[in-house]
Amino acid sequence: MNGQEFADLCGISGAMVSKYAAKGCIVRDAGGQIMPFDSLDALDGHLDDDKRRNALRKLTGEADEGLQSDAPAAKPFGIGDETRKQLDLIKLQKAKNELAKEAGELIPVEEAVSAAWTAIGKLKEAFDASRRSIVDRALRDLGLPPTSAPVLTRLLKEFEAKGLGGFADSMAELAQDAPAPAALPVAAE
Repeated sequence: MNGQEFADLCGISGAMVSKYAAKGCIVRDAGGQIMPFDSLDALDGHLDDDKRRNALRKLTGEADEGLQSDAPAAKPFGIGDETRKQLDLIKLQKAKNELAKEAGELIPVEEAVSAAWTAIGKLKEAFDASRRSIVDRALRDLGLPPTSAPVLTRLLKEFEAKGLGGFADSMAELAQDAPAPAALPVAAE
């Protein structure tokens, strides 16, 4: 992309592009073309935030194949066309993620995992609180002697741990994170 195209993208004058270039905030490839994603990253803190975000939105709104300018693709440091395209796609995704995060559409994986573990803890507390009444009801409804209570309690705890472990694994998979432990420890009563 040339200087005027970059100026139009950012909503600034060509003279401002020259000033930013003099400050070292404009990144060019080996062919002298402005690399828009790298330049917008370098302009963070220099260019007005709204203009920078709008430029990113314009770039991310383009089709993936439209990331390269019409100028012949430069090959800095021997980078081939396919590698350059992959780098541009990574930069496009980074810009999309940045905009989505600013809009509150993304949360960090750590927050999602933390929230999942909090939900698991609350679910475990609910199991713990109701386990005794479930055992009492099972003893009564099935006509089992009170001596069967410890066995039923242990079976319920094992069932709960497997269920919670499966839930944790599913949440970890959704977060594309490492799976949680296979089963949560069963507390002794």
